[in-house]
This record gives sequence, C-alpha cells and structure tokens, in this order.
Amino acid sequence: MHINVEKDVRAGISMMKYVVNHYDNFTNCYPPFFLGLFGTIISLIVEINVMVILSSMGDVLSVINKYVSLAAIVNIPRFYYSSLVDHRITSCNAVKLEVTKFRY
Repeated sequence: MHINVEKDVRAGISMMKYVVNHYDNFTNCYPPFFLGLFGTIISLIVEINVMVILSSMGDVLSVINKYVSLAAIVNIPRFYYSSLVDHRITSCNAVKLEVTKFRY
C-alpha cells in the first residue's frame, strides 16, 4: 500500500516545498500550504488504516480481496481529477510561473 500512497505524499510535500520557497508569488500562501499538508496527513492516515485492516485478516484470500478494494479506494481522487477534461480549474496552460528564488 505504501507504493500506492507514496505518490500522494510526495505531491503534498512538493506542494508545501513550493509554497515555502515561493511564498511571495502568492497573495495568501496559507491555503495551498495547508492543502498540501492535509493531503500528506490524510494519505499517511489511510496507509496506516489499511495496514491495520490487512494485518487483522486471517487468511490470504481475504487479504488480497481487501487490498484490491482498498487500493481502488485510495485511487478515487486521481480518477476524479483525470476526469476533469475541459474544466476551468485545470486550464492553467497560459500561466507562467517565474522562479524568483531558489533554495535547496
């Protein structure tokens, strides 16, 4: 399950890092930072819950069935985002972000 959730954790941490490094490009830098923080925390909580659920199972077939169903539940936000084809929230092709400061 860690491999499935790792993408969401990495995206949340990258979002927080971008906000911290480019805080002067935002009018209010707190909402995107907390969005990345909450996404990271929720992904970690989901991973812990899945580990607890799977470790309480008795036989192998039920573990496989639960893992497949829980992995599908974890991917629901990605399915939803990829279904937004011509939505105004995803149309940011004309936006150019200037890198003003770069920190390691």
